[in-house]
Amino acid sequence: MQAQVSKSMQHNSDQTRRIEELQKEKQELFQKCLASEQSLSDKVRDGELKDIKIESLENIIKKREQTQLKNNAQSASQTNKKATKDLTAKVEKLELIKKQLEGEKNHL
Repeated sequence: MQAQVSKSMQHNSDQTRRIEELQKEKQELFQKCLASEQSLSDKVRDGELKDIKIESLENIIKKREQTQLKNNAQSASQTNKKATKDLTAKVEKLELIKKQLEGEKNHL
């Protein structure tokens, strides 16, 4: 009977140790799970921040392109106005020369 009690106590002790090992393993797995969740959350946040940064850079590029197009259009408009003014002056000069030649022709 003493042997059976001793055997039973040993069995209980083994079971208690096994339960403690399982609880420790459970805690370690839980900690790993938390660390994995945190890592995943960090990666998701990093991805979202990168998306925001890309979007911001795209907006900056778009604004620069629009400004450049506007500046090019203004420059072209100014160049066109100057060319028109120059041509108008030349036409007026040619008309004046034409009138002078017609006047000289009439005197002949």
